Amino acid sequence: MVDELVEQHKPLAYILGNQPFHPLPVPLLVRPPTLIPRPETEHWLSHLTTLLHPTSSKPFTILDIGTGTGCIPLALVCGLRSPSPSNSEAPNVRAIAVDKADTAVSLARENVERCKESVGDRVKILQADLFAPDFVDRVRSTSTGGGGFDLVVSNPPYIPRKEYAELARSVKGWEDRGALVGELRGGVEELEADDDGLIFYRRISDILETLLVKERQTKDPVVAFEVGAGQASAVEELLRRKGLRAESFKDQWGVERMVVGYRV
Repeated sequence: MVDELVEQHKPLAYILGNQPFHPLPVPLLVRPPTLIPRPETEHWLSHLTTLLHPTSSKPFTILDIGTGTGCIPLALVCGLRSPSPSNSEAPNVRAIAVDKADTAVSLARENVERCKESVGDRVKILQADLFAPDFVDRVRSTSTGGGGFDLVVSNPPYIPRKEYAELARSVKGWEDRGALVGELRGGVEELEADDDGLIFYRRISDILETLLVKERQTKDPVVAFEVGAGQASAVEELLRRKGLRAESFKDQWGVERMVVGYRV
């Protein structure tokens, strides 16, 4: 273990093979190169659950884009399904989680099975490419009745290319660059000229309205993003341009880490 930590700069979570993630009762499986769940992600997800009010009477469907280990949909379904003081019945919460990477899809499916006692069959994993022309049709066909989602969440790649070189060896040497850097690689698309790491937020913002349930009006958030340090105001502006009200929330270290959008 010492050699792996000191000489190989291997993250401890990869050595142990698992990572605790609140509120899940069992640790999530982790292995290279799928991104290790971070404490700041736990923090904003915990706060997000306080902003949402699903009920037992209507299905509440979540779409998680870029799921990695599956930590976000598993934690949300687990956390939101607890009965509240005003509702003794467990809310009807379900999630579809998508990722492009074979390694992530396989690992997320293992974690769904691992957390089955807590989430049952309420989290489904789908392999899909956010930038594919048929992405919206593919994921909408998995929602309840094909009618869209009540909430879209994502912790997408957001590190600018110029900052990637400065990351620790324990990150660059082990975790998937594609899950870290906000760029498009391969295909015919060109990379963002200004290298701001926001290309995934632009894409999700552009298709957001086509992903959401049309008829339901709610005061709850309809989209929630994890963002990098210094990116919150730019992501808020992307949502405002789409007609949403947006606000950001700080993580446990005082960094604006979550951006949420509401229908006006």
